[in-house]
Amino acid sequence: MEKFVIKDEAWFRRILEELGTPLYRYLCSQLIDQRWAEDIYQDVFLALLKTKTEFVDDDHVRFWLFRVASNKVKQFFRKSSTLREVLVDVDASPIFRHLSASDEGCSGLDADHCVWEYVSDLPRAQRECIYLKYVEGYSANDIARITQSRASTVRTRLLRARIALRRAMEGGGYGF
Repeated sequence: MEKFVIKDEAWFRRILEELGTPLYRYLCSQLIDQRWAEDIYQDVFLALLKTKTEFVDDDHVRFWLFRVASNKVKQFFRKSSTLREVLVDVDASPIFRHLSASDEGCSGLDADHCVWEYVSDLPRAQRECIYLKYVEGYSANDIARITQSRASTVRTRLLRARIALRRAMEGGGYGF
């Protein structure tokens, strides 16, 4: 299989069109403010323009973009100015508005809450794993590579997130 580097504007536009929306949704699911998500989104695609990485195929580009985005989110939260989190306004957040727009996953729950509203209350690491697993369809091993964690850590985060979600949806609170 021949490796390739970004060759032209058409290739970049195609990648932007195909992967831009999933990447933006991922960033919105991880960040507190839409403006921060937009800034990091631009930084990720700027990094794609500047990289000398030789990509094997489009899946390699997708994986690379999500890994860079994950690293930039971690860097963002390490900055002292962003250590104070503000609660997500689920109605204002584009990712939760998008995911809550369908009734899928909302049946049988409190009418005022959808699954993604509960997910927004999870710790960031668990929220990241849930999003990558159930929205983007990555395996635990792929999530581990993206988040630079061990696969067992990812599986534990997924398990704890599912338990916390079950408790919250049953009305028992999160109990973190």
